[in-house]
Amino acid sequence: MKRFLKVMPIVLVILIMLTISFSLQGKKVTVNISTCYDDVLFKKFILDAFHKSHPEIEIKNVFSPSNDVQLEKIMTGLVGGKTPEMASLDCCFAMQMVKTGQILASEDFIKRPGGPELSDWVEATWEFSRYNGKVWAFPMDCNDIGMYYNKDAFEKKGIAQLPQTWDELVATAQKLNDTDKGVFGLGIPFFDPWWEICSWDWQCFLYQNGGEFLNKDLTQALFNSNEGIEALQFWVDLVHKWNVTPLQLPEQAFVRQKVSMVVDGSWMSSDQSWGYKQPIGDSFKWGTFPFPKKKVGATNLGGWQSVIFKSDAEREEAAWEFLQWVFQPENHVTWAYFTNDIPTTKTAIETKTYKEHLANNPQWQAFVESLSFARTRPPVKSYYEISKNMASAIQKALYQEMTPKEALDAAAQLTNELLSKE
Repeated sequence: MKRFLKVMPIVLVILIMLTISFSLQGKKVTVNISTCYDDVLFKKFILDAFHKSHPEIEIKNVFSPSNDVQLEKIMTGLVGGKTPEMASLDCCFAMQMVKTGQILASEDFIKRPGGPELSDWVEATWEFSRYNGKVWAFPMDCNDIGMYYNKDAFEKKGIAQLPQTWDELVATAQKLNDTDKGVFGLGIPFFDPWWEICSWDWQCFLYQNGGEFLNKDLTQALFNSNEGIEALQFWVDLVHKWNVTPLQLPEQAFVRQKVSMVVDGSWMSSDQSWGYKQPIGDSFKWGTFPFPKKKVGATNLGGWQSVIFKSDAEREEAAWEFLQWVFQPENHVTWAYFTNDIPTTKTAIETKTYKEHLANNPQWQAFVESLSFARTRPPVKSYYEISKNMASAIQKALYQEMTPKEALDAAAQLTNELLSKE
């Protein structure tokens, strides 16, 4: 009897799956997915191929023009009891979805017999949605931060080695400086219109110096530690002591050859309109390299995650069928091309197709290598508000309105207040 009882749940699951499978074959199931993906490109790269192999399922794109608009739509829909069956959204929103209690745990799908292995994904990508011992979102693609450099400028200055430490970064930037021509050695996006970039980039330097953003149980700020103060002081010194970094947006300065190295994301290696073209101008060739380190190597991870909302068995299974298809290695490589990001599964990264992509586009290699020491932003519901406060504090230190310690202590106080309400 006990053996029968142990077998029964497995039998019931199989029967339910068969029933759903037969129902899917009998009629078309529509799954709405909330995204910020362009309708035409999403259809061209992904949906047409999926629909061809899965005529019983129709995936409809519910487009939002920005991350913030998308989040507002979803949260409003949750209040009104009307949400799409799926969403693909910025990884920082994953925990907000988890805390609604209206999504299904990705781990429960992935651990089904015959499903993909959790260990196949880049480990850090799970941290955005790990909650109560489970992971809840599906890491769709990822990006990280590193260094871009002007190869021509390096050659003209006789610089043969790429910097690997903070000290080497400063020394290299000083060699590249040409104050007579208004050229700086290093650009950092302190004042990007999306304030998150400032906070996100600075966190890399915090981690490189051995610091932590929050404590392990995510209840207290740790970024105002000695390691954090040193990391912010390093940024201030780049501007005011060594005079190698301007207080201006660096992307166009890099294009105009007014900065010779720049901190930027892997997405700028894309051939899309926002990316750095290769070459820039008549003779400006550029390359990439991983972040220099102080104590340890570190970069910060970004990307997109998908969630499945609670609906009914047919639509939930259809959503999972779509995601399983996306995570097939070759399809996942295509997804990464479509989103101009890096695949999140090791099997996709190891495909012949993706290796050829890296060989033909070597600027991506530094960012793929950096995944081995990538960190994630803390999976807390109030992260965006915390980050906005952090960016403001960093900028006050850069303008020397506050010392690094004063700025980080003030940001920590606000952070702790927000965390106490989680």
